[in-house]
Amino acid sequence: MAPYNVKFTDTCGEEELERLAKACYLDQEVFLLCFSLADAASLTSLTEKWNDGNWPVENVMNLPTPTPQHPHHYVNHGVPIILVGCKSDKRVISEEEGRQAAEKLGCAAYVECSAREQEGLTEVFETAISEFLKYQKTVEPKVVEVPAPVETTPAPVTEKPKQANAVVGYVELEMVSAEGLPSMDVNGLADPYVLIKMEGHDDRKTEVCRKTLTPVWNEVFKFPVTETQLNAPLLFEVWDWDNYTPDDHIGDVKFEFASALLCKESNDEYEVTRKNKSRGKLRIRTHFEATNAYDPSSLKK
Repeated sequence: MAPYNVKFTDTCGEEELERLAKACYLDQEVFLLCFSLADAASLTSLTEKWNDGNWPVENVMNLPTPTPQHPHHYVNHGVPIILVGCKSDKRVISEEEGRQAAEKLGCAAYVECSAREQEGLTEVFETAISEFLKYQKTVEPKVVEVPAPVETTPAPVTEKPKQANAVVGYVELEMVSAEGLPSMDVNGLADPYVLIKMEGHDDRKTEVCRKTLTPVWNEVFKFPVTETQLNAPLLFEVWDWDNYTPDDHIGDVKFEFASALLCKESNDEYEVTRKNKSRGKLRIRTHFEATNAYDPSSLKK
């Protein structure tokens, strides 16, 4: 298996700190649900607490106040959950019982390990990475619809020459991924996102990819565009998100809108620069669909 950078968040087990622990669940990309193979009550407690037939929910952000009795309400929809049986060297629970519990809870996988005997630990990590890669392939690109510009002049009663601010087509921009970004945080990583700036539209922003130098967004933005906008530059600003301080500027990608859309569709890498220095590469897919009344060949070259 290729090397991966994995960060584990070990939440507290005390019931009085349960709400604090669940605050960490939403940011996780793989969830390890652990119990002791040396204690039958451990598995019983786990299955009772994590199984009410309703998890995971479609949109956890819509829950007004997540119920303490249902901690899985805090786990993002589709995130793989792996059931891990610990202390296999002192088992009183069989492997078959563990697998049945995993199936009942709808877990993506079941593994066992013993820290004392150093058995199964590598399998736990490799299973977590493997299930994350499967989950990542199933994530659908997020499409953000941007409303068309509001007409500021009355609609013409009779046919008039084409207006410079008339919509001539629609552009679809997919922020695919980036690579080679510089380290921005003390942990040697960054929390990158992209800000899209297009003349005549509000700035659009991708989601933040946490703790990585090779983010994958697969987010799609659709814009109605006018001929004036087609001949204006398009700017992609790459930023590093910070929790308590202002976000850090990583660099920019800038190109002429028209030149990028002459081929109608492209999927290319663009160099991210700041102060004339390379700061990585940004992969962007563009697709332009002209309206029936517009000839794309009229774009300025």
